[in-house]
Amino acid sequence: MCQAPKASRLSLGGIMTIISPEVRQAVEQSGHAELVDPDTNATYVVIRAEQYERVKGILDERWAEHRQRCESHDASQTRSIS
Repeated sequence: MCQAPKASRLSLGGIMTIISPEVRQAVEQSGHAELVDPDTNATYVVIRAEQYERVKGILDERWAEHRQRCESHDASQTRSIS
């Protein structure tokens, strides 16, 4: 497989792409890089996979706690209506 020199491969759900040395350097220096899609003006943040997994774990836990609180609240509302 032919790869661009001095670039890193990035997996996107089974699709492999190349990040530029500038993006890699930005991630190494500041922990993230911001990229802007010129067609939509959407901003994307690139972080290392290890950081993503940590953040995802925290958000998943908080979302589960929130859902549990909502379900408890809904259950108590249903009991009070009956």
